[in-house]
Amino acid sequence: EQKSNDFHDIREINTPAAFEEWNEVVEQVFGNRKNQALYHLMMKGHSYTFFGYYQQNKLVATTLLYMQDDIAGVHLVGTVKDARGKGIGTQITMRAFDHARKKGASIGVLQASPMGNPMYKKIGFKSFSNISHWEYISPSQQ
Repeated sequence: EQKSNDFHDIREINTPAAFEEWNEVVEQVFGNRKNQALYHLMMKGHSYTFFGYYQQNKLVATTLLYMQDDIAGVHLVGTVKDARGKGIGTQITMRAFDHARKKGASIGVLQASPMGNPMYKKIGFKSFSNISHWEYISPSQQ
């Protein structure tokens, strides 16, 4: 029997209000990663799909799917602190890759934090390389 606090739904994020909520969760989970202007541009593109995991109608996890040809990249898989350790990251990741498979993707890639490594290995990902994440901010924006 499913308890009321277990009720969940994974939805595509495609309205301004849902996107603002998605962006807030990204900020909460990842820190200073909130880039509304960039994400708004990405929402308008056909290569990007944003997903949210809702628990009792509250957004608790995010992911971003990018597709190019038959390659699917999943980014920003994040779960709010209170909802971690319950398989939510696995579910939203698999939902994004299922969506990608239905659109013709045959290869899936992602970057993982040390916290996410065990989950990705458990669902079948293999480490390909270790990379550093670099960001350039033009002097005029500093």
